[in-house]
Amino acid sequence: MKTIAKIERTDWFEFDGSFGCSQDWYGIKWRRLAGCGPTTAANIFYYASRLDPRYKQLYEYQPCDARENLAQLMNDVWEYITPTQMGLFKTRQFAEGAERYARTRGVKLACRLFNKGEANSLANGSNSESKEDFFSFIANGLREGLPLGFLNLSNGKLDNLHTWHWVNLLTLETDEANNYFSLASDEGAAKMLNMSLWFETTSHGGGIAAIYPAK
Repeated sequence: MKTIAKIERTDWFEFDGSFGCSQDWYGIKWRRLAGCGPTTAANIFYYASRLDPRYKQLYEYQPCDARENLAQLMNDVWEYITPTQMGLFKTRQFAEGAERYARTRGVKLACRLFNKGEANSLANGSNSESKEDFFSFIANGLREGLPLGFLNLSNGKLDNLHTWHWVNLLTLETDEANNYFSLASDEGAAKMLNMSLWFETTSHGGGIAAIYPAK
């Protein structure tokens, strides 16, 4: 497949037999059930803190790839990106919580959002049913250097992703038939998601959250 865009160090997601943090690492049952959103944000903060000195204060536990330290980061993030009884079903909830968490660490971040389908009525941001706009947003977000947050409210015909669920996207790739795929970190596992199939078949949509340095 041809790579359109990707983060620089996907290998940083490989630690302790996992591919990124897993919500199963939470010690509290409710957090294990509902913690995909804060876990997705924790992965972004972990990666950012290793990538750029400007982001170091987002995550300072050492060693940085130790499971117990990453689990503590997940719990720290939970206090700012806190799922409701319905989970974390708005990209706006993710964005506002991520920005608050960063501010408490003295880091200025902003979050840009892209919403599709039913998510248009549930969150603020760029709303579009254009496939071109959607994949351009993913590519441009990855080119800024950080993993993306992907909210899936319904997976349509995509059979390797939970519904009502957040994961990280690390790449955007195309095959010979011009279908788009993304390498994802999902509950500590690496998955290749057919994003074209998702876009074309999802019934309730979802969204993308891209974190950038605030200007």
